Amino acid sequence: MNVPDEMHEHYEILGIDPTAKRANIILAYRRAKQTFAEDSLAIYALFSEQERQRMLARIEEAYAALSRASSTL
Repeated sequence: MNVPDEMHEHYEILGIDPTAKRANIILAYRRAKQTFAEDSLAIYALFSEQERQRMLARIEEAYAALSRASSTL
């Protein structure tokens, strides 16, 4: 599968392969959101609130872009 360069970062943010199916994209998105949730112990004291919010925004952006791309396949 030939993936445009700008899309690679979205796959990396969600931690999935460019060949991932829509169901895997959704699952990866949910996991990422849980990981960076405000009450997540996985990131407690590792990120400032600003960094956490920035990462959540990147997760949302990646999910939106990959959702649009997967709906056109």
